[in-house]
Amino acid sequence: MTKDYSENRVMLSEVEAVGSAYTRASTSLSVTQSYSHFNSKHSKPKFHLNFFTKIFLLLTIVNCQSSIVNAQSDSLDYYKPDYIRFDDFVYRNNIKTVLLEGANAELSDAAIELNSTQQLKLSFDELDADIKDYSYTLMHCTHDWQPSPVADNRYLQGFSTNKIFDYKASSTALMPYVHYNLIFPDDVVKPSISGNYIIKVFDSSYPDSIILTKRFIVFERRVSVESNIHQATFADKHFSHQEIDFTINTNGANIVNAYQDLHVVIQQNRRWDNAITNLKPLLVNGNVLDYDYNDENCFDGGNEFRTFDIRSIRYHSERIQSVVLNPATQQYEVFLLPDERISSQRYSTQNDINGKYLIKYTEGHNSETDGDYVKVHFHLKIRYPEEGGTMHVFGALTNWKADASSRMNYNDSTHEYELTLLLKQGYYNYQYAFVADGKTVADASVIEGSHNETENDYTILAYLYSISKGCDELIEIQKTNSSRK
Repeated sequence: MTKDYSENRVMLSEVEAVGSAYTRASTSLSVTQSYSHFNSKHSKPKFHLNFFTKIFLLLTIVNCQSSIVNAQSDSLDYYKPDYIRFDDFVYRNNIKTVLLEGANAELSDAAIELNSTQQLKLSFDELDADIKDYSYTLMHCTHDWQPSPVADNRYLQGFSTNKIFDYKASSTALMPYVHYNLIFPDDVVKPSISGNYIIKVFDSSYPDSIILTKRFIVFERRVSVESNIHQATFADKHFSHQEIDFTINTNGANIVNAYQDLHVVIQQNRRWDNAITNLKPLLVNGNVLDYDYNDENCFDGGNEFRTFDIRSIRYHSERIQSVVLNPATQQYEVFLLPDERISSQRYSTQNDINGKYLIKYTEGHNSETDGDYVKVHFHLKIRYPEEGGTMHVFGALTNWKADASSRMNYNDSTHEYELTLLLKQGYYNYQYAFVADGKTVADASVIEGSHNETENDYTILAYLYSISKGCDELIEIQKTNSSRK
C-alpha cells in the first residue's frame, strides 16, 4: 500500500508540473488581457486546475508527441529502398525499360475493361546475366492512388500472388541483360472490381524486396462522357492553353451525391503528375452533369515533343550528331545534336508520339532481346542557367519523373545543360522541363513554349465510391485528342 501511494505521488507530481506550466502561461495571458482591458485595476487572477484537467493535459501532450514521432517515421520510411509507392516506380538501378501497355497494341494505354478478354503486357529488362525468380501481385487503389481499404479477395479472382515464367537472356547485345514478359489478367488472376490498380513485382524469396510498381486501370461503361477541347476562355491563356469542357450523362446510374461520391480526373498525354483532379459539377440538369469551367479545366498546350531515333547504330538519323564505341567500356555512346530554347518561337507542327517511346531494333529479329543499351548524351544550349529550380529531361524515357535521375547539370565552360541516360535502342520523344524550387510539377513551357494549337491526348476518368464495396470504382473513361473536331 505504501508503494502504491509513493507511485501515485510521483505521477501526481508530474501532473502538477504540467499543470503549473499551463497555469503560468494562462496567468500571463490573463494579466496581459487584464492590463489591456482594465488598465491594471484588477489584481492578477488566479487559475486553478482540478485533478482530471491535469490528467487530460498530460495525455494530450503525450499523444501530440507520439503523433509527431509517427509522422516523422512515415516520412522517413518513404525514402527507404523498399517502401512501396503506389506509383510508377523502379526500386533497383539495374531495372530498365519498364513498359505496361496493351498485350497486342504497342504504345497503347495501360487500361482494360472489366470482365473483358483484354490483356496487358508488362515487360522490363534487368542488366544482369543471371535469371531471377520474380513474382507479382495486383493491388487495388483509391481514385487518388492510395491503398484501398478492402481485402484482396474482394477485388481479385484467383491467386493473389503469382510467378513470372516468361524470361530470356539477351543474345547479341554488348551489354548483357535478361528480358522479362508478363501477360495478364488470365485464368490465374483477374480483377473483379473496376478502379485504379498497381502491379507490384518482387523477389519471390524475399517478398519485401520490391523490384517495380506500375499503374494500370480497369474500367466499366456505366455512364457516358461528351467532351469539347478548345482554346482557353480567359484572355491571358487564350493562345497558350487548352480548355477541356465536358458533360457526364449518368444514364440512370445510381449516383446519390455527385458532389461527394463522384471523382473526376483529366490527364494530358497520360501524365499523372499534372492531372486535374477533384472537379465537381458546375451544373446538374437531370441526368446530365456539366463541367463547363473557364479556368479549372485548363492545361498548358505545350509544344510538340522533340525526337531522336536510335533503332539503328549504323545509320545516323536526323537528330544524331555522332555514335562512338567507347573502347574502355565496349559500349556505344550516342551524342545528340545540341538543343536550344524554343519558347519564343511560333508554333510549328511536328509528328510525335506525345512523349512515349517505342523499343525497336532494325538490325535484328527480336527487338526485346537483340537491341542493345547505349548511352545517350543530351545537351541544351543556354547562355545562363535558369535560377530558382532544376532542369530535367522529361517524358516516358525518364518515367515522367523530374527527379535526380533526370536532372541536368549546367556546364559553365560550354554554357550547356548536360545529361547522359542509358537507353535501349528505339524511337524516343522527350522535352526539357523546369521544376521551380518548392514545386513538384515539371513545367516544359520555360524551354519548349506553350501553344493552343499543339496536338495532345486527353483522358477523362470518372470514379464513383461504392458504399457496398467500400472502394472507388472507375465507371467511365473517355479518350480524346485536341486535334479532333
